[in-house]
Amino acid sequence: MFRLVSDLRARWRSRLLLTAAVAGVCSVVLMLAAGAYRTSSVADRYERSIGLDFDATVIQGTGVPMTEEVRSLPAVRRAESYTFVFGGLASMDSHESTSALVFAGFEQAIGARLVRGRSADPSTGNEFVATPSFMEETGAELGARFRLSTFTQGQGDSNQFGSSEPAGPTIIGTLVGVVDGPQMIEFPTPIAVFPRRLLDQSGIGVSQTGVVVELAAGADLLRLRTELDALPGGANLSIDSAEVISPAMRRAISAQAWGSWFLAIAAAIAATAALGQVLTRQLRLSTPERTTLTAIGFTDRQILAEVSARAALPIVIGGLVGAALSVAGSGWFPVGYVRPIEPSPGPLVQWEAFPIMVGTLMVAVLVWVVVWSYRSQAGVRAVRPSPTLDAIAGFASPAAGLGVRFAFTRASRERGSVRATMAGVALTLAGLVAAVTFGASVGRLIDEPFRYGSNFDVALGDNGGQAIDPVLASNLRDDPDVTSLMFYAVAEAHAGASTVLLSGLEAVRGTGTPVVLSGKLPITADEIALGRVTAHDLGVGVGDSIELVGPTGLQSFHVTGLVVVSGFGRNDGIGKGGVVMLPGLARLDAAAAIVVAAVRFEPGSHGIDKYRAMFPEGSPDERFQPSAIVNIARVRTVPFLLAAVLAVLAVLTLSHGLFTAVRARRRDLAVLEALGASRRFVSRVVHWQASAFAAGSALLAAPIGFVLGRTVFARYADGIGAVDSAALPMLAVGGVAAGIVVLANIVAAMPARMTRRATTAVVLQTE
Repeated sequence: MFRLVSDLRARWRSRLLLTAAVAGVCSVVLMLAAGAYRTSSVADRYERSIGLDFDATVIQGTGVPMTEEVRSLPAVRRAESYTFVFGGLASMDSHESTSALVFAGFEQAIGARLVRGRSADPSTGNEFVATPSFMEETGAELGARFRLSTFTQGQGDSNQFGSSEPAGPTIIGTLVGVVDGPQMIEFPTPIAVFPRRLLDQSGIGVSQTGVVVELAAGADLLRLRTELDALPGGANLSIDSAEVISPAMRRAISAQAWGSWFLAIAAAIAATAALGQVLTRQLRLSTPERTTLTAIGFTDRQILAEVSARAALPIVIGGLVGAALSVAGSGWFPVGYVRPIEPSPGPLVQWEAFPIMVGTLMVAVLVWVVVWSYRSQAGVRAVRPSPTLDAIAGFASPAAGLGVRFAFTRASRERGSVRATMAGVALTLAGLVAAVTFGASVGRLIDEPFRYGSNFDVALGDNGGQAIDPVLASNLRDDPDVTSLMFYAVAEAHAGASTVLLSGLEAVRGTGTPVVLSGKLPITADEIALGRVTAHDLGVGVGDSIELVGPTGLQSFHVTGLVVVSGFGRNDGIGKGGVVMLPGLARLDAAAAIVVAAVRFEPGSHGIDKYRAMFPEGSPDERFQPSAIVNIARVRTVPFLLAAVLAVLAVLTLSHGLFTAVRARRRDLAVLEALGASRRFVSRVVHWQASAFAAGSALLAAPIGFVLGRTVFARYADGIGAVDSAALPMLAVGGVAAGIVVLANIVAAMPARMTRRATTAVVLQTE
């Protein structure tokens, strides 16, 4: 204790700086870990925050909402609905129309939470809440009045929006609140939500109703399906997930969380190694001190205990300070598109996980110091010759040969291991390569639409499920500029309680068929290819058989392959649904009509211009992007931000490792000068040592990083059902490796200059 107090008094400035370094590093690592935890848990915490716990959503097409009928089922404990209304809003002040979608019903049923103002009064039908995108588009403030002009059911069913005036009731509504939520993030179209009383107005046309239900005790989805089928028109109702946050968004959040956890873990390992090396070098006893203590009777264990006590103080104090700083910095997370659904923005202490993270990091650093201090007490081991290094040295110049030897072997008086230092650098570089690989793979997925099912130039049709115009179909068949033409019909089928969205394919010509992941496309009417997500949910694979129920009854299909499903109709899942041939779809739904033409034109032909006149409501050449792709596109820069952070860690780790390694060779370099080597030769040896050290770390890191990045991307792509082949950004990785070598030489310049300035005799006396 006396020596500990004396050490603190004599070296309080250096110990204070050491404690500050520990605090700074711990705060960064723990803040990253806190951010990773918040990201991975944000979906569940959001759903708990809005108090919604529904089991399924019953989807109804056009017509009077069957909310009460569904609510009355024995399997249903609670039911709330939202209904899409055919209508348009215009400001009473500016008389300008908005592009907002209008809903009537329970605002929380679409995953919304109130963020400003108040909820609409459910006893009236002339108040509404809106999304932030609505507020941005209209520039409206709370209290603004809007005119809702509705279309009749007949106008909506016949798609008369651009050709006739609204013939339904007109309602003057007042904007009273702003709601936000995950669905508004996935689909940023402006939305206005009125109370359910709006539908009391007779003559309002509706497009689709969703009824979110909480099942009664003991009930399951299969029982719900059976009771729905017993209702008049119930067979046309489908069951979907009631998750406020969609599976696609959850997968995107999971991918971001994986990256965040990887960053936190990589930073923790790199920080443990770096802090451990710094603390060991600063706190271990010098040879004269050890000799003196041994002479007066101190044992090795007592000496080790003293070193551990000296290390524990800055680790504990710095760790606690770093923990406090990390709590303050945790409010920066989560980042990206996930941030708007964080239910508790600002600093957050994860009481269930935070003490574990703090304790683990502090113990890891302390164990590192103790272990390496013990190794230092054990004496210096002889340096063993290496046949591999001898062979390399035989082909290199004398300076290069010595530099390579110095890079991969420890100095004769060095107690540390060069492999440990190189491993720390390589680990950080592997994380950097993995982040770059994942980011490049995500970028390729977004930029090459066939990887997510858009294996065509344009999809013509898909107009609310209406059959494609026969004139358009005929023109496409005869058009010489059309190199690939696929017609699709769409229908729904049931597999137990699950709804499967099916596309019936008629391949006219070309190669624009769905991308096959495994197996093959169906050929006969009793074959089917499934999206990977649907196959996983149903528990089937290539070679299995499944039974589907449609309007015509029960039909059996043989699974021939797994495909990337194109998004038509209600299908927005990439990996959801399945593909059958058109006769196969007719087995399930004889009334299913062709609604989409997937077309690929001759390059440079501008073939789409011929068909613009048939689409007066807008351009037909906008390529559809599923929500999973939209979500990942919003965070495509996150992997490269991760790479930037890891690059900083790599620079710091590399700089510390090289500086320590070169200083450890001061005696060896002095011996070279004593034997007649020039200062220039010695400087070349140092730079070759740095280059070999950096190149060795990069060569070790590159394959590990490639494998890790490809594995993480494959997990994400498999989860959404897209093509899972990862990119190999060789140019970027080569640039990283070259940059590391250049950086190593820049870092090595300082100890090399110090070595040149030092007097050989002084170095030999002191080292």
